[in-house]
Amino acid sequence: TPEPTAHRRGAGWNHRLIYTFGGGCRRGWYTQGKSTGGVLDETMLSRGYAVASASLNVFGSNCNDLLAAETMMMVRERFVEAYGSPRFTIGWGSSGGSYQSHQIADNHPGLLDGIIVGQSFPDVASATNITLFDARLLEHYFNEVAPDAFTEDEQRQVAGFRRWESIGNLGTEARRLDPDAEFPDELPEELRYDPD
Repeated sequence: TPEPTAHRRGAGWNHRLIYTFGGGCRRGWYTQGKSTGGVLDETMLSRGYAVASASLNVFGSNCNDLLAAETMMMVRERFVEAYGSPRFTIGWGSSGGSYQSHQIADNHPGLLDGIIVGQSFPDVASATNITLFDARLLEHYFNEVAPDAFTEDEQRQVAGFRRWESIGNLGTEARRLDPDAEFPDELPEELRYDPD
């Protein structure tokens, strides 16, 4: 069959678009990634769905929700110009992908007609950032400022976590939200953050 266009749709397309979002939000903010939310999903494609995504819709590459929404808008616009308007567009993702789906559906009406998400949380600020930063501050206090002032069980109670190990684990995770934190050694020099 001839290649599909905006005026001649492909015979296998069910006129529906699934836009996939990837999770993450690790250190290395605002770097162009080399993966998407997944566009070669055999199950979706075999059922006739068009699937689109972009590397800036993977929070592991870009943790900026506004840039993610603008990227999704531009990719969707390009899709419509090339293949025509879908009957509907569904956002699909887990964790950071679910956050993007929720945020775009809430803040940019009309881009997504519905969402299918997993591993959801209400928002990055209250569900993630505050908990991680609190853990990092408490870990610093317990280890550097007053290392002998509290037992492990008292530290756990002050932090409010079920397990004492959560203080260190979540404190380490807070580094991914700190643009001043050092990048891992495996990143090329030109991608590492230099505050000077």
